[in-house]
Amino acid sequence: MKIMTRRIKIILFAIAIASLMIGLVLAGFLFYLHTNHAQSIIQTKINEAIPGTISWDRFRISLFTGSLDLMNFQLKASDNDRLAGFDRLFVNISWASLVRGELSVSELILEKPWVTLCADNQGRLNLASAFPAPESQSPASKKKNKKMVADSLYAPVGPDFQCIGWL
Repeated sequence: MKIMTRRIKIILFAIAIASLMIGLVLAGFLFYLHTNHAQSIIQTKINEAIPGTISWDRFRISLFTGSLDLMNFQLKASDNDRLAGFDRLFVNISWASLVRGELSVSELILEKPWVTLCADNQGRLNLASAFPAPESQSPASKKKNKKMVADSLYAPVGPDFQCIGWL
């Protein structure tokens, strides 16, 4: 009986140490993620994947509160024209819904969004030049992908917005 309780204590102690180590590694990773060096690497990797460029001043993520805060985001075309951006994006995710396997945003704040849209002679928007062209798909793979299609685009008209229609 004493051997059994001793084994249980050793196993529980090992689980506690492993949990502590995982927590410390996760905390270290999150701390590093908030540094300028890590954010520069993330921006560089994204910019290598798209023809345009993105940039932001500050990116904060909190696993404890389930929140993400992105400040002064800009999307530029390959010719360095400013295409879109915002001053701040704050997203708060509900942890309770994640446990159930659902993604539920409990709070979303988008401050001072802006977009500069122009169409060329062929009707292509300048915004599309910042992203890679879609790969051609076989008819079989097109059936597998479900896409959401909007009939129209509505935007509040104000000093930072222009009202446009879908092309």
